[in-house]
Amino acid sequence: MYFVFKVYDVNNDDLIDLGDLVAILKMMVGNYVDDLRVHRIAERSLKETDKNNDGVIDFDEFCSAFAHKDIDESQKVKFSCSC
Repeated sequence: MYFVFKVYDVNNDDLIDLGDLVAILKMMVGNYVDDLRVHRIAERSLKETDKNNDGVIDFDEFCSAFAHKDIDESQKVKFSCSC
């Protein structure tokens, strides 16, 4: 789990913040999703995972978020396309 946490910790400060989430999402979706939507997804993910409301996700919060999920399944990004 720590390895996956560090993948999301883009700035290597042992916390995952909004900037980290936006950077990872942009790497995952490239130009297929506009910046506003990426930012909204990142904000929602942070809000859902940041249990103590300090604006960042620490390792314990990260682990708690994945405690009852299949890691392979949870790494998939789901978004709709109105093509």
